[in-house]
Amino acid sequence: MTKRDPKKLSRPKIKFVSMLANSLVIRISFVLVVIIAIAAVLPKAEAAGFWNWDSITYAFAGSTADKSGGGSGIWREVSRAAVTNGAAGIPADSRTFALDRNALSSLLTTAPHESVVPLGRSEVILSLPMPDGNMARFRIQEAPVMEPSMEKRFPEIKSYRVLGIDDPTMTGRFDLTPRGFHANLITNDRIVNILPADSSDPSLYASYADIGRPDIESGKHCSVSLDHEIDPGRTDLLAPEASVGPVLRTYRIAVSTTFEYTSDPALGGGTIPSTVASINTWLNGINAIYEREVS
Repeated sequence: MTKRDPKKLSRPKIKFVSMLANSLVIRISFVLVVIIAIAAVLPKAEAAGFWNWDSITYAFAGSTADKSGGGSGIWREVSRAAVTNGAAGIPADSRTFALDRNALSSLLTTAPHESVVPLGRSEVILSLPMPDGNMARFRIQEAPVMEPSMEKRFPEIKSYRVLGIDDPTMTGRFDLTPRGFHANLITNDRIVNILPADSSDPSLYASYADIGRPDIESGKHCSVSLDHEIDPGRTDLLAPEASVGPVLRTYRIAVSTTFEYTSDPALGGGTIPSTVASINTWLNGINAIYEREVS
């Protein structure tokens, strides 16, 4: 085997580094020249009325806020009069919002999967409309309800978990499917729903709270009595009497529907993908409660 002089082997690397350093010096010098030139011209241009510094500053600030604040342009409140064919079950005093679905879909593509990043560490922020007209920020992660095989078969059906930033006690879930956007958000004292408001306009949504409404609370009360205490810190029981504790238990469920459910426009929508999306929405809402109260 021929021995090579290590000094000769190092020469190309030294030469490359030297060329790179010279290139950096040239580029940095060029940038400095451009900055000096702009700094000299801008005040004169502003005085002449060609541009306005305040407007440019606002544009950059707005762009940064949209990126870090959950996409402030995704939701826009509109008049209730915009709803021409109201969906069943939506209260008359709910707030109405228009959804930019393309902007929402774009943001959701960046949401981490629940198997990769814990929800509390997700850096993807989404703002959702509240019943009082304000926006609330949430950390989001993709959290499928369907089996992986069904996810591949129906990739247009997506489910997500949320954790409140402005109100850390607020948790919940939402989905985005061919049947629209559906969210169930739970706090210590109420449940907030964001659901399609107009059966003929898929861009309109209603935000309203369940708690405090006499039309749904009249004559209803909880009949559960707590006859025993449960220690949420115990994990040594092989067969706990209740699913309470630090361990998340995942159960599989098979759901079948009738022809009437599948063909109903308000339920299955007449097609298999639409029916699957409908069932996904129901199970997503159930999980919003189970993950908070039972698991």
